[in-house]
Amino acid sequence: MPDDQSPEAQPERTQAEREILAAAAALFSELGFEGASLDAVAKRMGATKGRVYHYFRSKTALFCAVYQDAMDRLEARIAAAAAPHAEPAARLSAMAAAHVAALIEDRAAHRVGFIGIDAAARAAARADDHAALEALRRRQVSYEARFEAAIAAAAPAEAAPDGTAVKTFLLSLNGVLFFRAERQGARGGQKDALARRIARQALFGVLASATHTEETTKD
Repeated sequence: MPDDQSPEAQPERTQAEREILAAAAALFSELGFEGASLDAVAKRMGATKGRVYHYFRSKTALFCAVYQDAMDRLEARIAAAAAPHAEPAARLSAMAAAHVAALIEDRAAHRVGFIGIDAAARAAARADDHAALEALRRRQVSYEARFEAAIAAAAPAEAAPDGTAVKTFLLSLNGVLFFRAERQGARGGQKDALARRIARQALFGVLASATHTEETTKD
């Protein structure tokens, strides 16, 4: 999807739903999909299991909602970062830094999606749960395509990186999800500086790879 478009708007979450999603994101991140449960989410909140079930019919549905909301926030942030930049390299740099900053701020929810979709798919028993998980996979692919297009625009005309280079680039950015807790605790200017530094290093790798490919092709 183009950078100036947003995914279809989701209904605004109630305060109760936001509280459940925050507790669920923390537990999925800490325990994995298999280790978390609706009972544990309720206990973390100091609420009853019935309160969680009132909004989310299954653990898989809750998992999907956590990651769906995280992707909503991430895509909105990337679009806002990209919009002011017409020059491709500046646009890509802004997108990469915004991606990392979003993951730093929303670490638990994005760890859920990064490590949990396969486990959720194995456990899903309902057809609509499988459909929701497949929709999340397609959304991940669409999101990667946005970066693939931005990288192709910023790279030398005859040496656009292939899909492997794009995935490697995003893995470099996503590494912030596994930084030690004290690095995640960076705030304000420190957080932004860390995001820009990680983005620069990843950009250097993917654009240098493109330049190398171009020179190899010429040889």
